Amino acid sequence: MRILQLIAGVADDWGGPSKVVHELSAALAARGHEVEIVATDNTPTGGRLDVRRGVALPQPGGYSVRYQRADLLRPPYVSVAHAVDVLRRARRFDVAHVHGLFNAPVTAAQAMLRLRRVPYVVRACGMLDPYSLAQRGRVKSLYLDLLERPNLNGAARIHVSTRFEAEAVAALGLRTPVAVIPQGVAAPPEAPAERPHARPYLLFLSRIAKKKGLTLLVEAFAALAGRRDIDLIIAGPDEYGHRAEVEALVAERGLMGRVIFPGMVRGADKAAWFAHAEAFVLPSDDENFGIVVVEAVQLGAPAVISDRVGLCDAVAETGAGAVVPRERDALVKALDGVLERGRADYGGACAEMAARFTWAHAAARIEAMYEEVQREGRGGRGGGL
Repeated sequence: MRILQLIAGVADDWGGPSKVVHELSAALAARGHEVEIVATDNTPTGGRLDVRRGVALPQPGGYSVRYQRADLLRPPYVSVAHAVDVLRRARRFDVAHVHGLFNAPVTAAQAMLRLRRVPYVVRACGMLDPYSLAQRGRVKSLYLDLLERPNLNGAARIHVSTRFEAEAVAALGLRTPVAVIPQGVAAPPEAPAERPHARPYLLFLSRIAKKKGLTLLVEAFAALAGRRDIDLIIAGPDEYGHRAEVEALVAERGLMGRVIFPGMVRGADKAAWFAHAEAFVLPSDDENFGIVVVEAVQLGAPAVISDRVGLCDAVAETGAGAVVPRERDALVKALDGVLERGRADYGGACAEMAARFTWAHAAARIEAMYEEVQREGRGGRGGGL
């Protein structure tokens, strides 16, 4: 198959959707498909990538990326060249997979795909969840009704990763079938044997953002710290200055020196933090999936997560940690229980959960979805404009 992957941006700092589109493309290429990503050259910090534009650039995973110039380096990231590229070249592909919503490149791309009658799948990336829709709610509501709803109804499938996402999409009353296919997560690099922190520690590793539940985590840790010889590591990039708020709460609770902020970690350093943690903690308000949860269990760290994290079903079913409501005492009790049992006792459950989310397995299911869409006929369910 010739497969077109469409996304606003693929710079490293874009986060989960951009990481996934690279890994998915490599996994599909490994199955013998011709895969190309079309993206803009912008970065989330308002800059441009230093890349050649308008040509297919081969990637190590056997796929290619074609960059087009962004005309606006801030939301909604307008790119005339991206839309024109899709319009001119879409019919060379058997199917397209659109990643994300609420930005001009992918919104325009879907219209071009319908015009060219090329079937496409939309990966929602959590953007249709109630929490996400509530952010800048009036603007998103108008955007959804005027632009995204026609695009979504014109798609052959809406691709979601978890039960939570499927329920959120169903609530919108769209006519397009929903395909629940969990994404894969790349195997981690080998973790160094040397511990990154001398004392035992709990690990949070994600964006330091309001929705991640860090104030709740600090309050729970304050209750644990008096009776447990353990530290709390809060690793990851700051979002909109939230780290300062968390640090102020740490100081207020007298936890300076017990809560450590190592900043952004990558590669082997990141693997080391997972590999030596007593447990990984993610008490988020909302996570449509939670790649970082799989990364934790891949390296044997039991996961203590809120019941609003998309992977809570997988953690509960495999026993690879604990799932709790977003409430301090429940979180304290769960952390106490995991620490009492000990990391080593979760090894088998963590391995079982990690095996559910390999790219080989995910790519096979996504390939089958593409084939089903093709059988239904070019133009998808929505036809032309």
